[in-house]
Amino acid sequence: MSMTVYKAATAEREKPEIRPQTIFSDSGLGFSTTNDFEFARMILKERIYRFDMTGYVNVYEFMSEKADEELNVKKFEHPDNSWADYVMDSRAGKGQGNYDIVYSFAPTVEDYLNFIVRESSKYGKTDYDNFKEIPRPRQIIFKTQKSLSYLKIKDNQAQPVYEEQADDKDSETYENWKTMTGSFPPHDRDISACGVEEPSYLTLEKIAYNIIEYAATKTGLPCKELIKKLYRSRVYEALSNKYYKVWRFSSAALGEMLISEMKSGSFIYPDADSILPLADDYYISGLEMFREREKISGRKAIEIFEKYDVFDKIKKEYADYFSPPNFEYEDIKAYIESRKKETLKEEEQSKDR
Repeated sequence: MSMTVYKAATAEREKPEIRPQTIFSDSGLGFSTTNDFEFARMILKERIYRFDMTGYVNVYEFMSEKADEELNVKKFEHPDNSWADYVMDSRAGKGQGNYDIVYSFAPTVEDYLNFIVRESSKYGKTDYDNFKEIPRPRQIIFKTQKSLSYLKIKDNQAQPVYEEQADDKDSETYENWKTMTGSFPPHDRDISACGVEEPSYLTLEKIAYNIIEYAATKTGLPCKELIKKLYRSRVYEALSNKYYKVWRFSSAALGEMLISEMKSGSFIYPDADSILPLADDYYISGLEMFREREKISGRKAIEIFEKYDVFDKIKKEYADYFSPPNFEYEDIKAYIESRKKETLKEEEQSKDR
């Protein structure tokens, strides 16, 4: 007997794989799926908004009965304290037993607000038993490479979801999401009527405290310095955008994103399929702008950038990752002209020798 499961993805027919950045996710390290198509579709809509992309809900056949017989499977029957402890350990990057597959639940808005409190050393532990009756979509997480062999993608059944479909508030999907999660879909702007508020400044204050606490412990940097870096960072820019839903990520995930940004200028979201380093993103922006204005091919633009060290120029100019690049064609053109003169001068000097 098999089960149909779904996965939000940027690529059609995505091969199941366990990505390292999922280690601080609600499900922990693993390949997370759901048996609820509408839930997968709404998760994809969140990612479409954050990553500015078109995506797919991929469809897989899961040999569930065979897996139950042959693998080490953990099934949470109720979203109780034991489940909440499991999710909290997952969000902290801790191991939770040698399970191949875990049947879990997708947290609600209320759950996330409680997680934020529990992740801080300032606040006490919250009892989850009162939340047993709140509906939560099922998640099936494949934790080992062995477990992935029990998944088979169903060809030609991926469901595309486009950005223009994001505001279907009158659809059945919209109502299903409200029932399942206790909140409106990510793209609805009027969420007050559902009785669950978006994170207030007090919630963001708790999240910021948790990030600073985590980063200070990991890096040894003074909290005052980290506060300045956090509030100038792209991580906080994403965090303060309520439509990105980044506040749902664990304190450890957000802390690691901040540390990564401080070190390299880029970070990876826990649910990202892939992301370019920030410097490479700048290179592409500069190349595309220059190529378009010069009316030349990409190959020719690369040759010019390499010949006149434009990549080094971009890297030096925009090394401060707290300042998003504001490329000017004239600046790059002027730099190339100056490098041409330097190159000619160097060639003449070498001839004289």
